Amino acid sequence: MNIVLLKKILMVKSINEIQRTIFKFKKENGYEPSNEEISKILNKPIEKIIEIKEFVKSLDTELDELLKKEHKFYNYSSSNEIKIINQEEYNNLRNLIIKNQNILKMREKEVLFLRFGINEDKNYTIKDISLKLGISKSLVRNSIEKGLNMISNPDKVEKRRDSINKINKDIDGE
Repeated sequence: MNIVLLKKILMVKSINEIQRTIFKFKKENGYEPSNEEISKILNKPIEKIIEIKEFVKSLDTELDELLKKEHKFYNYSSSNEIKIINQEEYNNLRNLIIKNQNILKMREKEVLFLRFGINEDKNYTIKDISLKLGISKSLVRNSIEKGLNMISNPDKVEKRRDSINKINKDIDGE
């Protein structure tokens, strides 16, 4: 096996191990563990924990840069706070979400409604949504991306609507 591939596999395993530990610790204790606490739980040197967390941050930064270039809804999905460039654009996007809510998957709808403050008194941050729903921040980001991609593409909207209508007809026995 290629040594570079083996290192990448081990890095992914370490990242997952740390993320699972953080999630479990937060759930049990109500706060995010320090690097020292993670190091103690996993019985790994604190330097290794810091190195892995820095690596993940650099990946997030690279991904954010890529999303900025590739996706017009970047400002609504990848940052922790919604950066409103244009209030009219923001309102149009909220209305588009509401109009197409029945074609979104349940998680996409739930996350988008929280993110854009629909039926809520505030817009939730990615972190707040993650804590409220008990899911990872990356799953929140992915749900936002998928939902926005779905409603921003008319062909996808029509295909999903057709599928939903067909399922409803099958259920109703028509």
